[in-house]
Amino acid sequence: MSPLVHGYVIEKNASSKKISTEAVDNTEEIEYIWVHLNSGHKKAKDWLLEKSHLSDLVVESMLHSENRPNVFKFSEGTMITLRGVNTLPDQLVEDFNAINILIDSKRIITIRQHRILAIEDIVNQIENGKPPQNVGAFLSMLVKKINFRIGEVIVAIEEATDDLEEKIIAKDFDNVRSELSNLRRRIIQIRKYLIPQRDVLNRLIVDDYEWLDDISKLYLRNAAEKMNRYIEDIDNIKEHILLHQEEIGNKLNEEMNNTMYRLSIISALFLPLGFITGLLGVNIAGLPGMENENAFILLTILSGLFLILGFAYFKVRKQI
Repeated sequence: MSPLVHGYVIEKNASSKKISTEAVDNTEEIEYIWVHLNSGHKKAKDWLLEKSHLSDLVVESMLHSENRPNVFKFSEGTMITLRGVNTLPDQLVEDFNAINILIDSKRIITIRQHRILAIEDIVNQIENGKPPQNVGAFLSMLVKKINFRIGEVIVAIEEATDDLEEKIIAKDFDNVRSELSNLRRRIIQIRKYLIPQRDVLNRLIVDDYEWLDDISKLYLRNAAEKMNRYIEDIDNIKEHILLHQEEIGNKLNEEMNNTMYRLSIISALFLPLGFITGLLGVNIAGLPGMENENAFILLTILSGLFLILGFAYFKVRKQI
């Protein structure tokens, strides 16, 4: 079984045809070649060395699945690392998967460990007879598809934040604090990849690459601006989450203070009674009422009157 997941030859007349396990040499008849590999395949390294004639350094860089977004120039071409939304059901969406891209004027090699839906979008477009016209258009389309799904994730987080805001207004604090912490962790994870990915796009716009035409640079500039907006949205969501956490903390502190205040009022009412009953309970000679069979009833009535008068006092002063 080959590590090749997808392979296409894009001709100058915008037609395309699939390629199999063999690499295709650059010729004047084609516009570019695109091969997409699975880095988790045991023969991926051998395929890159034998079929693509890349150096050991480039191959090792291409096979690294934990690369942060970056761009490097090699003699064999330009290597770009981007991060796309994770689609694995047993992993977190915000744990973006890396896709490594080696690109020159006639060849694109992409390699990933996990499934990237943006790649499948491009495959579908090629199969429908609308392949990217050149390598620059391919890269800008890939970035556009990646951005689209990142935007969907950010919108979902924003909606989740709004839902929690409704619960806070309704004072439904059950699990809200943990959910807010989880959302904050998610946006920190996303922001960790968005900022270097934006920097990669800006470098591609500013630097000169013979394979990147002006139209593709324009699309990449639009993608970089959208990435900036995503980062701003992430920062706004983070601020909202911090405000929500602060609001919850204030409300919980307010409830705690109210509870402590009520307890202090109750203590103020019962403390004198506790002193009196403690004093009468010393059980020594000379205590008043020891010979009076109505003394206990009288003490109970006086204690009740004291509680009523104390309650009325605090009520008049609007302290309860």
